[in-house]
Amino acid sequence: MIKHSDAVQLIAIKRANFTNLTSIPEARKYTNTGLVFLQYLDTNWLDQALWSSWSQHGRNLAQQG
Repeated sequence: MIKHSDAVQLIAIKRANFTNLTSIPEARKYTNTGLVFLQYLDTNWLDQALWSSWSQHGRNLAQQG
């Protein structure tokens, strides 16, 4: 089953990965861009009701009728 908490956790894991890479000067520009994008996803697309409307979870619910 696809759950909202899994999506939130995945974003948190990716955020931690990018944060760890910010200590590498050559990667900092890219990791900061990644962190900004993850913040955008979190702020604009991961509200539970909205997430349900576009995620595989929502498509599965719609298919069930």
